[in-house]
Amino acid sequence: MFETPGWDGASPPVRFHPATSTHLHQSIGLYCEDRIARNDRARRGTRRDGYAALKLGIPVALVGLAIAVATAVANTNDDYTLPNLAGWVLAWVGLWYPLDTILFSSVLPKRENAVLARLQHAEVAITPY
Repeated sequence: MFETPGWDGASPPVRFHPATSTHLHQSIGLYCEDRIARNDRARRGTRRDGYAALKLGIPVALVGLAIAVATAVANTNDDYTLPNLAGWVLAWVGLWYPLDTILFSSVLPKRENAVLARLQHAEVAITPY
């Protein structure tokens, strides 16, 4: 076997510089800042996609509502017909993706940013194993 001078075999010698925990804390802080900024850019981009989808979604929803209203006015016996239901579904489909994207796309990045902010201010201690 190979012997390391000054090592009793029970635990490895301590070989880290006292400034290592400071450097590690700074590195973690920089990573968290970068990741938070990336999440914020992704959130803004996703919201812009949702607003852009409204450009197509609103006309589709209006056509669907027009179909639903036209078939409801033409139908006098209060029964739902296939064109009436199709109109309502078309209106729902036209608005679903844009509104879902605008309202709910920022939930997960916000949660991750909250965790990253806590990690950024966490105390870092390096101890020998």
